This record gives sequence, structure tokens and C-alpha cells, in this order.
Amino acid sequence: MIAFLFPGQGSQAAGMLADCERDLGAPATSTIDDASKSLAHDLRADDTAVAYRSTIATQRAIFVASVATARALVAAGAMPGAVAGHSVGAFAAAVVADALPFDDALQLVDLRARAMHAAFPVAFGMGVVNGLTETDVATIVAGLSTATDPLYVANVNGDVQIVIAGTLTSVARALEFAIAEGARCTRILDVPVPSHTPLMDDVAKRLAFACKSVTIRKPRIPIATNIDGRLTREPDRLRYDLAASVARPVRWADATRALYERGVRCFIEMRPGHVLADLAAIAFEDARSASVENVGLASAVALVARSIEK
Repeated sequence: MIAFLFPGQGSQAAGMLADCERDLGAPATSTIDDASKSLAHDLRADDTAVAYRSTIATQRAIFVASVATARALVAAGAMPGAVAGHSVGAFAAAVVADALPFDDALQLVDLRARAMHAAFPVAFGMGVVNGLTETDVATIVAGLSTATDPLYVANVNGDVQIVIAGTLTSVARALEFAIAEGARCTRILDVPVPSHTPLMDDVAKRLAFACKSVTIRKPRIPIATNIDGRLTREPDRLRYDLAASVARPVRWADATRALYERGVRCFIEMRPGHVLADLAAIAFEDARSASVENVGLASAVALVARSIEK
């Protein structure tokens, strides 16, 4: 089985929409055009490093680039048997699984990004720790978090890749502690908000209210959720996950493990980025894994075809 993976914030890069149009052709152009019309704003004007300092421009562009990539793959004959989206990538996954109309998903992404930016415009962020377990990192976080410098475990991306979020001072201090405790490497992520923490509870409430007015259909293929890392085809469960996950840790390692246990042996990551494909390659040595950004559209389609034949 083939799974399409959809990246979240932090994978953005200047020119990524232009790169999509150059490399993916008509599916990318039409997707960017549709999104620009829906938002009454030309997204190509935001395809810059300066614009992508904004959570709003970044999340909208990642969503559009990911959907465009999936549409290009499907147009070339590469069909997924399941999907998973990391953080804002969950909205693109829901579109490709035919659970959520493109325009509705885009408007939810826009609302989500605007609310996150408004809640925490400065002094907050996220960092990643490689080489320590969730328990190790949770211990560091518990010892450093305070009322004035809150800190949380935000994403469990792999057995030893854990993301933390909170004030920038608390994140930086925790990364120093992690190195002292034996982490291989750490870094501040290009995400200027404390995603997937209780600090986002009000954003989750706004999303939940907005999701009530959106039609979410039964997905035609399974979707791996963010909150519990399980597969679902239940609209109500998907609705809850899309809204609530902004304030809850992403159980990404569990999600990809659920896909693997269901029979997925080929993971293809949509543009932009390659981190999700790299994580899958590390976690599942007998599976094939690639990002469209790294290998190109034709090679990704060929990989899917070989995996189906196998």
C-alpha cells in the first residue's frame, strides 16, 4: 500500500510555490490559482523569505503546495491507499482523501494560521531534540517549565526525535539541557508559534466552532490522525482531530506506525520538504520512502509503480 505524507510548518522555503509550478506543471498552477481566488489574494506575491516569516503566509502556502503535489501525482497515475498530514498538513490530507472540499479546507487553514499568529506574535517558538526519548525530553521540560516561561512536549515525530514548544527562552534553555543529557543535536525550528500545546486552547475552540459549519465526508481512504496516531474514516473523529490537534501533541511516530501495520510499504512525502520521508526511512527499513522535492515527480511516480508491482 502507498501512503501520501503531508508536511507541516517548518518545511517552507522561499520560492516553493514557483518551484511547484516549474516542476509539477498544470496541477500546481491551477491549485495556486484556485487558492488565490478563494482567498482574494495572489499567493504568488507571498512566495518569499520575508513573507514566510509569517505563520499566515506559511501555512497557506504549505497547504497549497502539498495539495498541488498530490494532484500532480494522481494525474500521473500514482494513487494513495492512505494519507497522513503533520499538523497543518492534516488539512491537505483530508482534501486528498475526499473528506473535505478544497475551498473549505483552505479557509480553515487561513483561520487557523491567523488565530495562531494573533495569539502569539512574538517571543514563542519550537525546537527539536534528536537522540533522546520522549520520556527523557518530558523530564527536561517538566524541570524547566514555569508560569512565566511555559514549555511543553509538542510533537513525537520518532522514537528519538521530539519537538518542544513554548517561550523562546525556555526552548533555548531546554535544548542546552538536552545536549548535556546526551542528545545528538538540537535546533530551533522555523515555527514562530507554540503549536500543539495548551497555549493554543483558544485557537482550538475557534477551529472547532468553524468546523461545525463545514461538511466533512467519510474519507475514501484511511487518514492517520494527529492526536492519537490512529487510522480513521469517521467524519466526526476527523473533525475533532483537525480542530483539537492544534493544542495537543502530534503523535506522528504512532501515525506512521499505524500506516505500516496496515500494510503501507511506500511513503511519499508531498512538497515542500523531506523530513517526513526521512523519518519513515529510519523507522521502517523494509519500506520505500521518498520526498517529491528530493526525487522529482517522475521518480516518485515510478517508485509508486514499483511498490504496487511488488
